[in-house]
Amino acid sequence: MTREEAAAATAERFARQRQERVEDVEFLLDNRTDPDSIPGRLGMTHAALAKAMHRAGRPDLARPFWRASAHHNDTPGQCRFCGEPTSRAVRTACAGCRNYARNETINRRNVA
Repeated sequence: MTREEAAAATAERFARQRQERVEDVEFLLDNRTDPDSIPGRLGMTHAALAKAMHRAGRPDLARPFWRASAHHNDTPGQCRFCGEPTSRAVRTACAGCRNYARNETINRRNVA
C-alpha cells in the first residue's frame, strides 16, 4: 500500500466516523436527550463535541454544546483523585497526582 492509498483510506475512515458521530448527535437531539448528557454518552467533552460538529459542517448541532461548555467552564475543577482544586475547569488530576501516576506507570513498565 502506497502512502497515497494509506492517506486516502485514513481520510475515508475519519469521514465515516465523523458522519456516524453526526448521526448519533442528531438521533439523540431528536429524541429530546439533554445536551448536557450527550458528550458523556459519546465519551467526549462539550467543547470537543462542539468542535467536531462544527468541523463536520453542522454548526446547528454545535450550538447547544458551545453553550453547555461555556456553562461548565464556569465551575472550578477538582482533582479526580484527591479532590484538590485544579487550574483547569474540568475534572482532571492535579500536578501531584499526575506526577505520582506517571511515576507509577514508569515503575510498572520497569518491573514487567
